[in-house]
Amino acid sequence: MCDYYDKDAILATTEACPVNLTHGLAAVGRYVDPCASANDLPPNTRVEVPFWIVPTLAARALANVGTPRAVYGHGLSADIGADPGCVDLRARSPYFYELAMKVSGEKARQDDTQTLADDPLMKLARLAFQGRYRDLLVKALSGNCEQDKAVRTLPSLTSEERELFESAREAARVYEQWRNTEEPRLRASRTVTNVTRGTRKRSRGA
Repeated sequence: MCDYYDKDAILATTEACPVNLTHGLAAVGRYVDPCASANDLPPNTRVEVPFWIVPTLAARALANVGTPRAVYGHGLSADIGADPGCVDLRARSPYFYELAMKVSGEKARQDDTQTLADDPLMKLARLAFQGRYRDLLVKALSGNCEQDKAVRTLPSLTSEERELFESAREAARVYEQWRNTEEPRLRASRTVTNVTRGTRKRSRGA
C-alpha cells in the first residue's frame, strides 16, 4: 500500500512488473496484459502488469512477482560495481529505489524465509545509493552548485535523488546567504547570560 500523499510512491506503482500466473487467467488475459497473446492464459504464463495490481494478485495466490529486468537487468550490477555515479538510473526508471523497495517487499511477503534485506534487488539498490550519495551531496554543496553543474547532474538522477539534490542545494544557498549577511550573529539569550554571570559571582565569592 503506497503513501496516499506521496506522489512518487503512487507513480512508482505504475511501473511494469513481471509476474508468473500460478493458475492462469480465463477470458481476461488481454485486460491484465495488453501484450498477452490470448485472453485465456494457461498456468505459469509470464506477463507484465503495473505493480499496483501485483499485491492483489499475490494475496489471492494468483501470481508470483518477478524482478523487472528492463529496470534492474542488462548488466546493471556490473555497471554499479564499476562506477555507480556514471550509471543513468533515471533512464531505467525515475523511481528506481522506490520500485526496488516495493518489489523486494512483495517478494518477502510471498516467501516467509526471505527478508527485505536478503533480496538481491534490495542489495543492488542499496549499493547504488551508497555509491552515489557522497558524490551527489558534494556536487550539490560545493560552490553553491552552479546552474550548469546542476543541468549536467539532474538528467541522470532518479526522483528520490533529485529531491535530495535540490534539498542540499537549498541548504547550501541558505547557509551562504546567512554567512554573508550583515545581521548580528547568534547571541546567548538573556537567561543564559544571567546564569553565567551568577555562576561567575559565586565562583569569585568562594
